[in-house]
Amino acid sequence: GHINLSAGFSIQWGDSHERIEQSNGKLEFFTNNGEKMTLSGDNLGIGTDAPDTQLHLSGATPAIRLTDTDTAGPLHCDIESASGDLFLDTGSVHRDVIITSVGKTNEIARFTGDGKVGIGTNLTTTPSSTLTVSPHNSTSGRNISIYTSGAVGNKAGIFFNSTSGTGNLAEIQAEYKGTNEGELVFSTSMSKRITIQ
Repeated sequence: GHINLSAGFSIQWGDSHERIEQSNGKLEFFTNNGEKMTLSGDNLGIGTDAPDTQLHLSGATPAIRLTDTDTAGPLHCDIESASGDLFLDTGSVHRDVIITSVGKTNEIARFTGDGKVGIGTNLTTTPSSTLTVSPHNSTSGRNISIYTSGAVGNKAGIFFNSTSGTGNLAEIQAEYKGTNEGELVFSTSMSKRITIQ
């Protein structure tokens, strides 16, 4: 059987302000006497009474929180919108944002909590440079890295790595030498070949 309510009636808990109403083909959920959630057709709105997508969040800073309860913490990740920008927040500098495919077996890109970026399907370790691009051919073991170094970032460059742990194939490095002064160094096989001052 069914519980049938006439138009204009609602389900309410005692004399509280928590209730469920129906109007114009929508189910409206109220708490503290304010409409907080609306189910309209296949769309669910939280903070809006006119959801445009299957899940529509509306607020000053709408966010979705994912909490991992089987890890010490617990640890959480937030997907948030603020001033039109999209934020992915891991909640810790020791956690990364990772984009994968094929059931997380194929790593496409990794953004580490300390500001490094790795791109490639064979990134088996976290990127050691500001930007690391892994090989197109996963068996080659070679990659390209863009980096800065020095206590105040007085060096920056790009190097082409051979297999991990065996050194660089080639490197282009710019080094700060003073106000409006610097040099550009081209190296191969771990040795400087050309220096432009």
